[in-house]
Amino acid sequence: MKKIVVQDLPSCNFCGAPAKYDIPTKFGSWAYVCPSCYQLYAGSNAKSVGKQLEEKTVTHKQLTVKPDKIKTVTVPLTWDSAV
Repeated sequence: MKKIVVQDLPSCNFCGAPAKYDIPTKFGSWAYVCPSCYQLYAGSNAKSVGKQLEEKTVTHKQLTVKPDKIKTVTVPLTWDSAV
């Protein structure tokens, strides 16, 4: 099963819980499923062709932008050029 990193986990198509897998179901169609629904609805080839979803995690350090790292541009502006 291939791991896929996603921004946010989708909801399980069967119960609405956070999905951990994108797999072919025993009904023939693909679906996002949680671990519980995986046991119930996974098709016979789910492990070989399915995808395990992993939520992208962001650290606090990645969210913090230092002011000196923000580029600014100074544009001369006069009243005549603004109208």
